[in-house]
Amino acid sequence: MLMQFFLIYFDELIGKDLGFWIYLQLFLYFGINATPLAFPLATLVASLMIFGSLGEQLELTALKSAGIPFIRVLRPLFLLICLISFFLYFSNGYLVPKVNVKAYTLLWDLRKKKPSIAIKEGVFYNGIPDYSILVQKKLPDEKTLEDIIIYDHTKNKGNVHLTTANSGKLTTTQGEQYLVIELFDGHNYIEELPEKNKEKATSTPDKPLIPQFYRASFQSQKILIDLDELKLTRTSEKLFAYHHNTKTNRQLIEDISKKKQKIRNNQQEILESFRQHYHLPVIDSVIHITEAASTESTTATDNLIDSTTEFLPTIDLNHSTASAEVHEVPQKKLPITHELDQYPNRRQIIQKALAQARDLKYKLQPQVNKINSISKDLREFQIEKHKRAAYALGCVIMLLIGASLGSLIKKGGLGVPLLISTAFILIYYMADMFGTKWAKADLIGPLLGAWAPNMVLIPFGLFFLRHAQKDTRILEGDAYHILWRRIGGWFRPTRKG
Repeated sequence: MLMQFFLIYFDELIGKDLGFWIYLQLFLYFGINATPLAFPLATLVASLMIFGSLGEQLELTALKSAGIPFIRVLRPLFLLICLISFFLYFSNGYLVPKVNVKAYTLLWDLRKKKPSIAIKEGVFYNGIPDYSILVQKKLPDEKTLEDIIIYDHTKNKGNVHLTTANSGKLTTTQGEQYLVIELFDGHNYIEELPEKNKEKATSTPDKPLIPQFYRASFQSQKILIDLDELKLTRTSEKLFAYHHNTKTNRQLIEDISKKKQKIRNNQQEILESFRQHYHLPVIDSVIHITEAASTESTTATDNLIDSTTEFLPTIDLNHSTASAEVHEVPQKKLPITHELDQYPNRRQIIQKALAQARDLKYKLQPQVNKINSISKDLREFQIEKHKRAAYALGCVIMLLIGASLGSLIKKGGLGVPLLISTAFILIYYMADMFGTKWAKADLIGPLLGAWAPNMVLIPFGLFFLRHAQKDTRILEGDAYHILWRRIGGWFRPTRKG
């Protein structure tokens, strides 16, 4: 998992002279970041290797012949994995979020840091801010240069300041804060606009400006370059503490409740907007009842809003035209109005009603977009909350699969167990990926999306556990060979007499 991460960001981290300690920090942070998914997969591989080795050395056969069932053999490891699952749950809820903040902050700073100075022969080097350097030959000491060309872009006027030199030398001062380029036997070429032409350009802008060209020779010259932009600057960790995987369990619960309250407040604002534009007794009573019920129970409020939405005017926010329709309220009749056909200006009435509906649509659209945005964030927070428990319990499910398969295949080591575990790792990863995406898209619930990998793999664990308890031969080639011979014998013609 660490290699997968570093392969993604390898090109952004290499060549920046970060040092051993920075790389060690990055490995440590993202190693802890990978533990929620790594613990279940490590449990699968380890249990396959252990029980496969016990089966290969006939240790399980000796235990079963002594009257010890497979479940009794599995019990100590089951208790150990339960303790690991409890530790993993608290690690996912408290340790991993704290480390994620540090990991993403450090990764952001490393990606933002510019590469260290690495001037190559025959290629323009643009790694130093506001300078472009070409060196034809670089001596083995990595400091002495020959045939140097330097473009100075500090004034942002293009290639108007050029310096050439036969040789030069690179040094740093004040703890590598400044880079000193000492040049020998060279020339400076400067092209700039004279002051008189600048004054004429302001009065007669149509006339072209005539630049002046300067050429100066030197025996020795030093260029001082500030290297502050090449240093590693540290960003405040507070900028990365907003994400759902950087929140502890307590913070997740608090944020989920706050987001639900924001959604209810926006729904209340929409009801108020309806009340201002449509003075209907039904909406007034709904708002009055929901305000009273909100102080008693939020669940009751949600149920009440859901049960009364059929009485509200129907506004289609996805189309340019909107229609207002009031459904009949059971046991309560709305005031009877005259037929619209009786009015001679019915066309103007319809146009005015449509204009009011469109106006209401544009007023409600920002609130609807805000509710959709908050709902999307709410689903991500809920998925993260359920995933932390799902990953912890995944260790137990992986133990059932690994231990049962190991006792059935009777092969230890890294070969066959690693090959078989790869298939279940892919199934677990794909179920986790699809469950998360479907939950974020609101196709399934957050609880179902977070627990999808465990729900997919637990039938495999129970199936293999049952056959391991009975010591069947479902994974041995000899059993299928005997079965095939028996099936062939059923269809083989028999001789009479």
